[in-house]
Amino acid sequence: MPAPGNRPPALKVLALLALVPLVLVGLGVARLAVLVLPFPRLSRRFGRSMGAVALVPLATPSQMRNASFIGRVIRRVAPRTPWESNCLPQAILARILLGVLGIPYALHLGLRSRPGNAGESIAHAWVACGRVFVTGGNGFANYPVVAAFVSAGAVPGRGIEVPTSPAINGSRWRS
Repeated sequence: MPAPGNRPPALKVLALLALVPLVLVGLGVARLAVLVLPFPRLSRRFGRSMGAVALVPLATPSQMRNASFIGRVIRRVAPRTPWESNCLPQAILARILLGVLGIPYALHLGLRSRPGNAGESIAHAWVACGRVFVTGGNGFANYPVVAAFVSAGAVPGRGIEVPTSPAINGSRWRS
């Protein structure tokens, strides 16, 4: 049997079709959780809290391919839901799917000031797996990290690296 990344196109289409209903329901459940649950209770399910530090879990090429595929499906389904599926429900669902598949992840929450409006902030959530930004794009570039959560098996120094892009090193949130 071919490796998962080398599947024939027909199998990729079948995998996509099987994942779409799951993602649709998952985004709905994630959105409902965001609306109903207090944030401290919800955030306990994000993974192991690492504080305000930018982390990227190391992943194998196969894990990054699978994470990329999951992210692609989530990003394609999210705009088509009848409810708002912004960055946080997308990040929650990505975290759940990656966790179920045993793929390492880091879910980040960032916050920055809204340009032109003093005192007003913009929040953003994104998920990274290796060099892949699963959902939320490269949040490191525009949002200082205020919280990071990693998969249960991830331990700093063992499978976690600190990104070294200028956007991170130049921010006030340093690891």
